[in-house]
Amino acid sequence: MDYDPETLAPKGRDLDVYNCVEKTELLRSQVLRVHLKWPVTVRPGVMLVLRHQVYGYNALTFNRCEDVIVRNVTVYTTPGMGLVAVHSRNVSLNRLTVAPRPGSDRPMSATADATHFMGCKGLVSLQNCVFEGMGDDGANIKSGLYLTVRKRVDDHTVLAVHNLKMTDLPEPGDEIEVSHPDTLLPYTTLQVRSATLEDSEGTHRVTFDEPLPKDLREGDVLGNASRAPRLRMTGCTVRLNRARGVLCQTRDAVIEKCTFDRCTGPGVMVLTEIVYFHESIGTRDVTVRDNRFINCNEGAASSNAPLMAMAWLKDFALPPHPGVHRNVRLIGNLIQGADGPAIFAAGVAGLTVQKNVFSDICRRPPSPEDAYAIRVINCSDVNTEENSAVPSRQGPAYRGEVHETP
Repeated sequence: MDYDPETLAPKGRDLDVYNCVEKTELLRSQVLRVHLKWPVTVRPGVMLVLRHQVYGYNALTFNRCEDVIVRNVTVYTTPGMGLVAVHSRNVSLNRLTVAPRPGSDRPMSATADATHFMGCKGLVSLQNCVFEGMGDDGANIKSGLYLTVRKRVDDHTVLAVHNLKMTDLPEPGDEIEVSHPDTLLPYTTLQVRSATLEDSEGTHRVTFDEPLPKDLREGDVLGNASRAPRLRMTGCTVRLNRARGVLCQTRDAVIEKCTFDRCTGPGVMVLTEIVYFHESIGTRDVTVRDNRFINCNEGAASSNAPLMAMAWLKDFALPPHPGVHRNVRLIGNLIQGADGPAIFAAGVAGLTVQKNVFSDICRRPPSPEDAYAIRVINCSDVNTEENSAVPSRQGPAYRGEVHETP
């Protein structure tokens, strides 16, 4: 990926390429020959960062732990994620810093996320943390992975797999929401009796206490609603990283008084998706308030806006109906700088966008519908009162405050 050699800020508009390197040769000190699988245009004079490793070697990993406290810890660099918590309960981070060593000319800290939480329970708390220069998100909090139904074995049992053959076994007693992939709206909830892995291909055999519904079909997805921890993120800073500041894929979440500064993707993205990683789950009761967003969503892994609540269905389709997310409140945020809208929402039932202040937005919107401060698609119970977007302080393409598509 390309970087600004003056500021060491990630750009990624011209070059952000995964999986294209065939091999490398060290010709002499500080001279590397890179063999590519396909042509990539590289302009002389541009600073490039090559990640030899993206995932796999984390600085801190907590697997099936309880009451974890990480305080006053600094990670300068790691070929993976800064901190990972998997199937753990109550994880508290206070003044965790993931950032390049001061004075170093190294622009990247962790090659992947600064923090990543999968399938945890209880409370995930991040207070006064600083995440800078990562190769991916500042924080990803998810209930786990969607499993896709491949076969109905009997009236209580299915075989299911993850899109990338990853493993995410539910536990007895877990509540599983079942959704059709064309809406991602849960139509039933089942309680797990047992779950096992069938083979090395990641086939999950899941047996439920209740009979399977008659309208369950191959291709439906299973999301674990029992592993959606509460999130409290306060007073944190995420800056100069590739991708998102926060990827919120859990329930009962509050993100407040944080700063998101030049994240190449959205500063906060409330998301669930069945496009690639198949990360779950549809959120409930998410509040994003009193945060500051500075020139986010302008490079690699960019999306529709600096602050978003939406879902991706197959082929990046947006939800056709409200309800994938419920009760999302975006209140009192200051959003400075955006090529399109400041806030984008799709598929939300119960959306409140209030008392936000926007400046320098809609500079280069990709469509006429994106030339508004707030863009809303297929949402219900929408409240967009008391926001401030002075037209003279916005980009040249700015058309108005709200564009809503029923």
